[in-house]
Amino acid sequence: MLKLSLVLAAATCVVVPEVAGAQIYGSIGYAQSDFGFFPEELGAVQGRVGWKANRFLALEGEGAIGLNKETFDVPTVPPMSITNKIDNQLAAYVVGVVPVTGKIDLFGRAGYGRTEMKRGGNQNGQTYSYTTSDESWNYGVGGEYRLTDKDGVRLDWTRHEFDGPLRADQWSISYQRRFR
Repeated sequence: MLKLSLVLAAATCVVVPEVAGAQIYGSIGYAQSDFGFFPEELGAVQGRVGWKANRFLALEGEGAIGLNKETFDVPTVPPMSITNKIDNQLAAYVVGVVPVTGKIDLFGRAGYGRTEMKRGGNQNGQTYSYTTSDESWNYGVGGEYRLTDKDGVRLDWTRHEFDGPLRADQWSISYQRRFR
């Protein structure tokens, strides 16, 4: 949490001078995560709230709640099954925006987050379950197409770099609304 607070504090120092032209936005959508080391992909409902300081710079908070759990079998003797589910995700980002046309923006973003997962398994009739919480440095790119002055569609890809060899690629699509 300390790292997340430091990222937000540093980003605020950069963005605060542009308050007069600031814009607030939010989005709701679906995210699909591929963790690479197990065969399933996990889905989540994802929401964002952002503060766009000017045409080129924004701060963004993101949260997600997992939708599905996936189980896969491990070929061991005796056979074993493992279940994974995203419980929740939280992250904060600094976003650099490149306006392409009046309706299209491309962006890159970098930030810090936390993913909590519920895991479990079954082997030889014995079951177990536990929760893990892993922090990550995140970066990604995406684009927004504005349907109206206030409404748009957003697509993005984000890489989550956890401690150790674990990483996840996350694709998301969302409806975005500008509030001011």
